[in-house]
Amino acid sequence: MTASCLASVHRHTPDIAYEVIIGDDCSTDLTTTITERMHGVQVSRTPENLRFLRNCNLAATRARGEFIVFLNNDTHVTEGWLEQLLAPFADARVGITGPKLLFGDGRLQEAGGIIWRDASGWNFGRADDPDKPAYNYRRDVDYVSGACLAIRHDLWSELGGFDEAFAPAYYEDADICFAARATGYRVVYEPRSVIYHFEGVSNGTDLSTGVKQYQVVNQETFRSKWAAELDRAHFPNAEHVIHARDRSADRRCVLVIDHYVPHHDRDAGGRSTYMYLRLLVAMGYRVQFMGANFFPHQPYTEALQALGVEVLVGESIARHLDSWLAEHAAYIDEVFLHRPHVAEQFLPHLERMEPQPRIGYVGHDLHYLRIEREAALKDDDGLRSEAQRWRKRELAVMARVDRIYYFSEVEIEELGTQVPAEKLRQIPLYAMELQALPDYAPSHAQELLFVGGYGHPPNVDAATWLVEEILPRIHQHLPSARLHLVGSNPPDSVRALAGNAVTVHGYVSDEELAALYRRVGAA
Repeated sequence: MTASCLASVHRHTPDIAYEVIIGDDCSTDLTTTITERMHGVQVSRTPENLRFLRNCNLAATRARGEFIVFLNNDTHVTEGWLEQLLAPFADARVGITGPKLLFGDGRLQEAGGIIWRDASGWNFGRADDPDKPAYNYRRDVDYVSGACLAIRHDLWSELGGFDEAFAPAYYEDADICFAARATGYRVVYEPRSVIYHFEGVSNGTDLSTGVKQYQVVNQETFRSKWAAELDRAHFPNAEHVIHARDRSADRRCVLVIDHYVPHHDRDAGGRSTYMYLRLLVAMGYRVQFMGANFFPHQPYTEALQALGVEVLVGESIARHLDSWLAEHAAYIDEVFLHRPHVAEQFLPHLERMEPQPRIGYVGHDLHYLRIEREAALKDDDGLRSEAQRWRKRELAVMARVDRIYYFSEVEIEELGTQVPAEKLRQIPLYAMELQALPDYAPSHAQELLFVGGYGHPPNVDAATWLVEEILPRIHQHLPSARLHLVGSNPPDSVRALAGNAVTVHGYVSDEELAALYRRVGAA
């Protein structure tokens, strides 16, 4: 088991500097000669059998890194496990992290731990499908298993290691997580770090004999030590699991529903939704996101999950939407529905929820107003009829919700005579973070930049107008001026605008876009 574990660590930890310390607690097998057969490891050998807790404390005295990772020898790590396990420490408030643990057959063993008021513990999600949404977002938890637990080295030293009151084993992991929180740190479950744990190999599973009996004894010790905290902030056994799994009893929950997971680097609406999700998380809300297609678009789903957003994708939700909403109704305070066609799809389901959450509608833009303008431009009666159909649909949605949000003052004014004023709210399109910008590095040429997602028809019209009507006028004064057209999904009509003075880039990454901004930013 030890050799297999170390082989997996060696194979799946290529890009991080780390040291391996083997805590050998009086082994009588081949571990006694392991340094003769393996390079790059050091062994901490105990003079007598100290058992799990004291062996860990002794071995940790040799650690030199910024973080200490305790890893059972009856585990097998997977690709990227350590990089992901350390990722949450980018937040200085995080003191301890733990991975998703799987049984050898691939079933979920634990997605973070819950401690109930009586000090009994749950391995959240045990034996369930590890791909379900509830197990795949970064979140605060009561504790993470000592089978794999990462802790800041300075915090470990401050706490004095595992409390020897829990020797020889069990509850030391829960105890140090409670102690870390008591000093102001967070304890975080990181699902992108995945480890197989062959539970019971070392000490079996019988609670009445051997070391396992201390699991029962130490529950009482733990209950006595943390009685005030357990009575204040923990639920009776098996009650309110939805709150208990991410310590959210004192946080309001917001469910955001849009057409799909926001592609935040491809269109303005996706960027806006993504930024509002980040803002809600930063404000302390428990945030859930549901896409109307229930598809886990990547890397966008993982980006939300890493923020701490529970992304409700997959058939387990899609096929049982009403039952999922019924189960979670008591835990959802507010719903934000985006776009009229999405609202039409979900309102019948949301209106069956009991209790009924407040429903806000984020229209993004007024379809009927946009189509009316296009109809006027083209003098098209078919478009005028389509605009009237959209007006009827959009106003019907607005009549069924509690709040209506638009980004544009023009659209708010347009609705002012058709919708009760107390329902209407204007919100910014973006909630920008204040940060220092890099210096501009303009080229010597005169360059212009247009950015827009071309899945939105007005952006196609705008790009065409800019090239065909505006750029020739600019060239009368600046003959060498060049124009960059940037944005995802350019149709053939936009690609055809490319020429000596026009470059059609299509999709570019945020980094490439930032470089273009710097390039054209100043003369």
